Amino acid sequence: MAKSTGIDAILDHVVYEARTGNIFVDWIMRGHLLSVLGLIGRQLQDIFENMEAEPAVARNQNKNIGKAISFIEANYADPGIGVPDIARHIGLCPNYFSVYFKKHIGQSPYNYLLRTRIKSAGQLLCESDLSVSEIAYKVGFTDPRHFSTMFKRMCGVSPSVYRNSTRSLDLITKCLP
Repeated sequence: MAKSTGIDAILDHVVYEARTGNIFVDWIMRGHLLSVLGLIGRQLQDIFENMEAEPAVARNQNKNIGKAISFIEANYADPGIGVPDIARHIGLCPNYFSVYFKKHIGQSPYNYLLRTRIKSAGQLLCESDLSVSEIAYKVGFTDPRHFSTMFKRMCGVSPSVYRNSTRSLDLITKCLP
């Protein structure tokens, strides 16, 4: 909550500066908006780093888990891939595999697959000009609306807001000395 309160306070200050119209208001507002974009970027980076870090320990500790994670990372873009396919790949029944995976990773294999897709989508949003729908299909979703809903649920912002904030931050930081 403290992070959003900080953003709220900065935005309140931007509104105040816009109303006063004092000298150098443009520079002050630009600085405040950079702060907001920086805070949003930091929050999103934390989300994506947490998505990456969780399974690293388990992957090294268990051959089956490592094999499952490798399979997910290699096949996440296939919209037909599911828990039964992953379980079959490592030679376990789906129910046992789900319990086994969750015990070692701390999340279900479906959730890990979903997080892998969202993480890849985040990279594509930053690095490509593909539409949100094209990215949804490219990372394994069959419905762009479902993709947008899941992205917002996991990242706190819509794919479009994420793309615009990361691009705005890149543009502003490139323009500043």
